[in-house]
Amino acid sequence: MAAAASMHSDDSALAGFLIQPASPLDHILVIAQKLAREAGKVMLDRSIDFGDLGIESKSSSKDLVTKIDKKCQDVIENGI
Repeated sequence: MAAAASMHSDDSALAGFLIQPASPLDHILVIAQKLAREAGKVMLDRSIDFGDLGIESKSSSKDLVTKIDKKCQDVIENGI
């Protein structure tokens, strides 16, 4: 089951895990989990450097976005 795959932090442990998915959504779940881990790595790597976060507002002064947010969004969008 795909849910068991989420417990592994090593992507190689997932390789070939779902030979024939039980449902079309299982494949999507594995991709979503992989992209979430990649975005999480970006957050962790970039959170160490608190230099220029590039904080901007989106729709209002209370709706903020950073360079890290944008990079994570890029990782997910490019992975889809």
